[in-house]
Amino acid sequence: MKHYKHWVFAKLLPICLLLLTAFLVPLGYLNEQYIDIGLKGKEYLLLRNSPRVIFAGDSRAERQLIPATATRILGLKQGEIVNIAVSSGDPLMVEHLAEAYPEKFRQATVIISISAEQINDGARGRGHFATNMMARMNIFEQMATFLPDKFRTIKSYYSDLLGQATKKHPETACDFEATDGFCPIEQTPEPTIEQTVAEDAAPSPTAKKDQDGTKNHPWYVDCNSSGRKRAMVADSLGKIKDRVGRLIVFTGPFRPNYLRQIEGTVLYNCELDFEQQIEKICGELGIEYRNYLQVPGLRNEHFYNSAHLNVVGAERFTEYVIGDLFVGDAGKR
Repeated sequence: MKHYKHWVFAKLLPICLLLLTAFLVPLGYLNEQYIDIGLKGKEYLLLRNSPRVIFAGDSRAERQLIPATATRILGLKQGEIVNIAVSSGDPLMVEHLAEAYPEKFRQATVIISISAEQINDGARGRGHFATNMMARMNIFEQMATFLPDKFRTIKSYYSDLLGQATKKHPETACDFEATDGFCPIEQTPEPTIEQTVAEDAAPSPTAKKDQDGTKNHPWYVDCNSSGRKRAMVADSLGKIKDRVGRLIVFTGPFRPNYLRQIEGTVLYNCELDFEQQIEKICGELGIEYRNYLQVPGLRNEHFYNSAHLNVVGAERFTEYVIGDLFVGDAGKR
């Protein structure tokens, strides 16, 4: 028996360590080669223009802030206000472009939208943990964060990295060129029963934890807005602040009847906690913050889902934001 144990430790353990090293080293190399191409489709807006105002962040800026409307209100020329926001965009992406094009950001006012999943460490599923955040973690931190229950997240990340390393990406793309980066949603679609339940139904007071509404809202799962994600977002916002003329962070509006339906639920409490954390981060860094959870004049028909405005609502929201931030006449309309 003693001989057997000696053989295991002397032979098998080194083999296991060798195999583990052979597995981890290539992954670590791929991780170090990560290139942030999240804003590649909007980069042309900076190359072609010298913007004075830059809308950035996630879909709640991309689909809700209209450069043409803001340009008209402020009396600027086309190209002096651009929208570089993208779906699931975050401050880390903006930081990357601010480093790449310092002359474009140095004097600009940058307005960034931030949403809950960006600082919720509980949101670790695919699509809810940004790849650029994962890239700032080493392989061991990634394994500790995602294994074993979120294996698909880390698998998807390294599959994307492998594709990035083996495929040549186009030098440029021009997303929503005709609208200076704004993504218009023209209509308010009639929701199906399933969509209505998923987006609007308040969870039962007696529901269990896995049935509290977060199943249909994975960005709120296991709400924890004081961990690694928060630290990364805070660090990134601090770096952006030092590279721009004026930085403003905002959290976007929700459809009024949706807010009423979730009031007092886990979803509502998580959203409030998230917004308080963003406000706290901005306060610590000396960054302007605006909470646009509820905006005067925005009604249910101005939203195409619980958290996004259609083009009519986006027009009103842009007018309100520009009035609030620049004109001092918000909510006049």
